[in-house]
Amino acid sequence: NNLLMTEEAQMLLRSVAPILQQYEQVEKVIQSLPTKREVLRIGFSTLVGNSIYSDLLQQYRRSYPDVQVISVEDKNENLLHQLEANQLDLALLGLRRSKTEAFPAVFNRILAGKSGMRFCVNVEHPLSWKDKVTWEEIAQTPLVLLSGRFGQSRTIEGALRERGLTAQVLHYTDQAYTVERFIESNAATGFLPMEVANRNRFIVGIPYG
Repeated sequence: NNLLMTEEAQMLLRSVAPILQQYEQVEKVIQSLPTKREVLRIGFSTLVGNSIYSDLLQQYRRSYPDVQVISVEDKNENLLHQLEANQLDLALLGLRRSKTEAFPAVFNRILAGKSGMRFCVNVEHPLSWKDKVTWEEIAQTPLVLLSGRFGQSRTIEGALRERGLTAQVLHYTDQAYTVERFIESNAATGFLPMEVANRNRFIVGIPYG
């Protein structure tokens, strides 16, 4: 069975593209969004929610306060299943470049923008002045990571193991917000989307590898 997206969901998808570049453009797009439905069901992955979804939701609700938005936060795989089952109108996902080609053809999709992860430290951390950090340096710092159900953490720990290194994980969490708070308070280092790092004045995001 093919997935049919609602008119509202397709228009909202198109509005996501400029968000990563300029949040204020969203309001202009949202004003053209029809309000025939009373409920709009949106799913988002944890990292996407922490970086763009709250801004998108705020703009939409300001323009259409009578439309109830039901939000679901989950990992990519579960959100895709919910889309296929017509339990969601739209899903905002963060996918690595290597996985975008394998995206199910049954779904309509749009590339909202290119982002990137950064190794993040507090502004007073000794590594905050570096232009780039190595895996060896990362392995020497206490980390806060998303739990094992997120592919990001498996990738990071796998990259360390490949180099004969072990991650010093201080804490695992299901919330990107918690990762940001640990880093902000200088209790640990971690990984966040560069948009999140750039807008927090207590955090420095550094390329790594």
